[in-house]
Amino acid sequence: YKWYKSLVDAVEEDSAEIKKITDKIVINCKTEREKMDSIFYWIQDNIRYLAFEEGLAGFQPDAAIKVYNNKFGDCKGMANLAKNMLKSQNIDARLTWIGTRDIKYDYSIPSLAVDNHMITTVFLKDGSKFFIDPTETFIRSGEYAARIQGRPVLI
Repeated sequence: YKWYKSLVDAVEEDSAEIKKITDKIVINCKTEREKMDSIFYWIQDNIRYLAFEEGLAGFQPDAAIKVYNNKFGDCKGMANLAKNMLKSQNIDARLTWIGTRDIKYDYSIPSLAVDNHMITTVFLKDGSKFFIDPTETFIRSGEYAARIQGRPVLI
């Protein structure tokens, strides 16, 4: 966890710019859930998924503004964009490492081989928790792809 966190902490974010962008996306939303859904669907519709798996890029997310400007990102960059957009709206969102069903290991083995994907965990003020995976193009908010269902996570 400490190593993963050090990689995330090294990413420089432009919170003010992300807030301006996100305010336009959620302008008609009244609840946290509506804002979460709007942000999730906006990323699905506007940011293309591209896998980066070589070297440090396999573990460190790109800055949210870079993903926004490029209009593409890997799972880590897209999760980071979602997290930063949600945080700009005062919604508790956290990066979450997860191993898909292709991975045969879990956290009982302290290894980088445990995780091969990143999503965002959202904690709403009403006590509900959601895992959002913006790399999934055709899935509704609150639903999860089979490849991550039932898998342990590191938040």
